[in-house]
Amino acid sequence: MAFEDERHLVSQAVARGFLSPPQGNQVLRALRDAETAKQPFSARDYVLGKRMLAPKRWDEFLQQLRAPAKPAPTPIPVPVAPAAAAEEADLPLPFEIGGFRLLQKIGQGGMGAVYKALQIQMRRHVAIKLLPKKSAADRLFVERFYREARAAAALNHPNVVLPIDVGEARGFHYLAMEYVDGESLGAWMERQGRLRWREAVEIALQVAKGLTHAHENRLVHRDIKPDNILLDRPSRLAKIADLGLAKRAGDRPEHTVSRGNPVGTAYYVSPEQARGQADLDGRADIYSLGATLWHMLVGVPPFDGPNLAVIMTKHITEPMPDPRTAVTECPEGLVWVLHHMMAKDREDRYPDCPALCKDLECLLAGKRPVHAQPLRVGPRVPIGAGVARAGPGGATPRAPGCATPPGPAIRRLRG
Repeated sequence: MAFEDERHLVSQAVARGFLSPPQGNQVLRALRDAETAKQPFSARDYVLGKRMLAPKRWDEFLQQLRAPAKPAPTPIPVPVAPAAAAEEADLPLPFEIGGFRLLQKIGQGGMGAVYKALQIQMRRHVAIKLLPKKSAADRLFVERFYREARAAAALNHPNVVLPIDVGEARGFHYLAMEYVDGESLGAWMERQGRLRWREAVEIALQVAKGLTHAHENRLVHRDIKPDNILLDRPSRLAKIADLGLAKRAGDRPEHTVSRGNPVGTAYYVSPEQARGQADLDGRADIYSLGATLWHMLVGVPPFDGPNLAVIMTKHITEPMPDPRTAVTECPEGLVWVLHHMMAKDREDRYPDCPALCKDLECLLAGKRPVHAQPLRVGPRVPIGAGVARAGPGGATPRAPGCATPPGPAIRRLRG
């Protein structure tokens, strides 16, 4: 039997529960060694020799493999008990789950690992997120995962990564999503540096349009940041991803986050999130988008510090640093917009995303913003007052996911 056939055999044994993921990895490593040494290899002989399975059990596997496929049962919307998830890092690929074939791991976050996958019946690529073991063991977390996935299913907008399916299969809770052929804004800036102001505003405008749709459906994202904005190469669209912290506006606090616990990412979190307020609305997303736009312009987040507590405190107490101290070509009207987006009191921010979109469109058209007004403040707050200062030898400390220190963009954003 060819090495590829043996590899498929091992993947099927794991997918059907005859071998554990670590056992499957062990067999695949032995197969790769034999392939490199150009020696014959038999998955059956290796599995039986290592006593991973009894001969009778192996025969049962082969019988099941050759039997006609049965229709998959309809997934239960919210499982009665959380599934015992295995560690995603141990998955031998390809790996089949719930009508999807996982092909390649493309990301890892606090909400789980993300894989590029093939939806077998539809023959299209999707992205699959698998809940991590620690989260899958938490019944309340799993119930919230399904509840929020169903809430996100109400969204249908070109600037939002669309959910496709949610369910549980083979011990895994998974969420299937639209596959974006590109990379995150954070990854792009990590390689290329900051964006030109017009490019940054164009991306912010697309994200604001996606947020408009989400907010109209009473969904607050709560974690807008460069890593959660995907840049699709074919369509050249920016898409909002990772609704893992999203909540329905007006939901009771205990249904989403413990009262007093901050949610979001420290470098982009709104003051009300940093204070642990539970009654969040779309204006928290506007603030986070403002911090993200500031990062796109300058190349680093607006505030930095030795720890997360210091950074979040700066969001609450310190004025927004003026980006023009690092980016001289930044239009004055854009500074007004940023101040309006990042106002400490949410009552002083844009009331909603349509108003923000109007001002961003004005900037791109070379017009004066309609809603953001000229600043009535004192001298400019320099960049050094909020963001990372130069360390020993002139090196600038870098926040996770930050680009290099401010400088000209290497080239225009592509896709």
